[in-house]
Amino acid sequence: MIMLFFRLRLLFTNAVLALAAVLPVAAQQTSESEAELVKRIKAQPQNGFFGINLSFTRPQGDFRRALEGVGKTGPVLGFAIEGGYHFDPAPVAAGLSVDVLFNGSKEKTFNYYGSYGRTFRDTVNASNTMFPILVFFRFQPDVVRIFEPYAEVLAGITVLTASNTFKTNFGSNSTNSEVSAAWNYGFGAGLNIRLVDFIELPNVNRSLHLAVNARYILGGTVNYMVANYDDVQDRVIMNEIRSKTDMFYFRAGVIWRF
Repeated sequence: MIMLFFRLRLLFTNAVLALAAVLPVAAQQTSESEAELVKRIKAQPQNGFFGINLSFTRPQGDFRRALEGVGKTGPVLGFAIEGGYHFDPAPVAAGLSVDVLFNGSKEKTFNYYGSYGRTFRDTVNASNTMFPILVFFRFQPDVVRIFEPYAEVLAGITVLTASNTFKTNFGSNSTNSEVSAAWNYGFGAGLNIRLVDFIELPNVNRSLHLAVNARYILGGTVNYMVANYDDVQDRVIMNEIRSKTDMFYFRAGVIWRF
């Protein structure tokens, strides 16, 4: 009986020692398997992307002079969203971007003299907003899985909404609104910088990128209404002007790849 007890104790001790020797190896194998799994997930294609950007736009040529004529000087600020499909692992992407550019508003005041030396004042508040809607195609290689420089070509339309609210000295108001659209095409370049990966087991990989982009857009003609005082008719009249829509863009924001 005593001999049986010692033999059982020896067998139990050997089993514990064997298990203790196996556990670190098993843990190491599990850790290595997880590392390989994460590496495999990171290597998976990320085909979809979506981005939000702040826009800094500088009208060019006739477009800049036309906006100055309605009271807008300096750059135009706004925001943009974009999305599309990256043919990963091929370095080619295609998508759509929509900008909202606020040209702001400008109030013009017209003073003129009536009978008995009275002074009259009419005011016109002019505002307009642009919506460039562009399809783009990019050559976008992945450099050491951190940098994604690209060159792009673009085509689409720019929609301009222009509004003029006219208020007379006698308190009556009238509003003139116009929507005009022009074809656009151009080219650009940009850079996406990978900031962080979001890995979800067993097979989900998303990433966040810093994005900068510059574009030069050549555009067709749009219409504006400009307020001027007509000395012959002795009143404020609205004149229509036309200009092309050439623009230089600079945008910065973030891109999600998934």
